[in-house]
Amino acid sequence: MRSTAKVVGLDQVIKNVQGFQKQLFQQFGGIVKEGADIVKDEAKAKVRKKSHATEEGIISTITWDKDKSKAFAGVGMDPAMNDVFVKISRSGKRYYYPASLEYMQGGKYAFLHPALKKKRAAVRKLFAGKVSALVQGAKL
Repeated sequence: MRSTAKVVGLDQVIKNVQGFQKQLFQQFGGIVKEGADIVKDEAKAKVRKKSHATEEGIISTITWDKDKSKAFAGVGMDPAMNDVFVKISRSGKRYYYPASLEYMQGGKYAFLHPALKKKRAAVRKLFAGKVSALVQGAKL
């Protein structure tokens, strides 16, 4: 013999939680972009000012997974500016100027990796604060 119990208000709770999840996903792209922009600004401040093209080429981007359930943010060089950054040496070898800055002389002129290391805590704090505010503002 099977017995069932009906919980009063459960349908409304499920509906509210699903609405909150949808709201969180809508807001999350912007939150992730803010975090990437923090790192981007630090990288632009650290880059060697020999040419302004390198500074202009640092961008932050957001990509979503195929299910649109996870946002990934990154800071890197603008692929549209590859014609500026790809150089040919006298010996005919092709090299990428930002990578040579990042890794030459033991990372003496590095700008992307140190920016991420320096701002990692600030990005985590931003995420925690924004998500916490969303949770507290939610009407579950």
